Amino acid sequence: MKPCGLSSLIGLAREKERAQVEIRASRILKEPFGHCLLHGCGGIGKSAFARAVAEELGYVFIEKEAAALRNRKDIVELLREADQRAKRRSKMLLLFIDECHRLTVRQQEVFYFPMSEYRVDEGDEHWYQMAPFTLFCATTRMEMLDEHSFVSRFQNVWEMKPLHGVIIEQILAG
Repeated sequence: MKPCGLSSLIGLAREKERAQVEIRASRILKEPFGHCLLHGCGGIGKSAFARAVAEELGYVFIEKEAAALRNRKDIVELLREADQRAKRRSKMLLLFIDECHRLTVRQQEVFYFPMSEYRVDEGDEHWYQMAPFTLFCATTRMEMLDEHSFVSRFQNVWEMKPLHGVIIEQILAG
């Protein structure tokens, strides 16, 4: 099986270093890795990076395209099912939402309570209590996100820069 952790990624030295610091901190504090918003141009490895962080942490990794989340119900269902899947495996969850700029502001709001209180409003004053988890979101369009409400809830907001030509050659040769 091909290695999947941070060391398997070519390039992204700055991002890997940041992630290692956060991983050490979360282990020392016995807290989940902080929610993380990755932004930058397409094809620079945001998804691979999120997957590698989950591998390093030993978390269950679940990935979803934001475009597949058509409404509030879809998001609530995803959160509940992802939480239950991680609990069945007795592991923490890293939920990765790709192209999160496709979420409407109202859809972004559905993540507020889960991100801060680890609970999901199922409607009619019913709440589903989640285990602590980590949300990673990736976007190529930061300007489409609600900066004051959604973006501000992420402990880590990291811009990922395009890879240099030498790094791209290493990836292609790899």
